[in-house]
Amino acid sequence: MTSAADRETRREILKFLRKIETAWLGGRIEELRGCFREDAVLVAPDMEQRLEGRDPIVDSYAQFLEEARLLAFDSEPPMVDVFGDSAVTVTPWTVEYEREGQIHREAGGDLLVLARERNEWKVAWRTLLPGEVPPENGRRGR
Repeated sequence: MTSAADRETRREILKFLRKIETAWLGGRIEELRGCFREDAVLVAPDMEQRLEGRDPIVDSYAQFLEEARLLAFDSEPPMVDVFGDSAVTVTPWTVEYEREGQIHREAGGDLLVLARERNEWKVAWRTLLPGEVPPENGRRGR
């Protein structure tokens, strides 16, 4: 049985995940920077390449927004598992963007490990889970 405290923690995490998504989609890089631990790690889907530290990770978001024009983005409700002051979340998504004159459609998910610091959730670790490319007529704008 889920307690009221567990439900509140889950609501906090869902609100935090929405903050990350809206900051990224809105190009609010400094707001996004505040969502990551200073020692955060981003691991590429190949599990070999990695970025270490909040600034290089957030700069990679900014670089994508500079190089690509976002055409559509849609995310599904996140899966959230909480373990005290840590949590693991998976948020499935689809995206369509234009880069260098080419249209790209991708699907996947963000796998995040969160840590609570001074009553605030922060991303400690992130990777992208690859998914199947969605059909062209299945896109939704956002």
